[in-house]
Amino acid sequence: MGILKWFCKMFKCESTCMFNETEYNHSHHHNKLSDYNLKYKDMEKIHRILSKRQMKLTLTKVKDIMEI
Repeated sequence: MGILKWFCKMFKCESTCMFNETEYNHSHHHNKLSDYNLKYKDMEKIHRILSKRQMKLTLTKVKDIMEI
């Protein structure tokens, strides 16, 4: 059993692949979620994904920029 686990670990993927940014459409990211007709299950999935990710730091106010 130990040899089988060791063999499986040899083929484990640890890649950091990303989407091809040139072909990915970002235009819908500017819309609010309330603009879409989403079911409750859709909202649960979105919430589950967003709770695992960190937010990007975006400086939109002059006050925020001056503090850095």
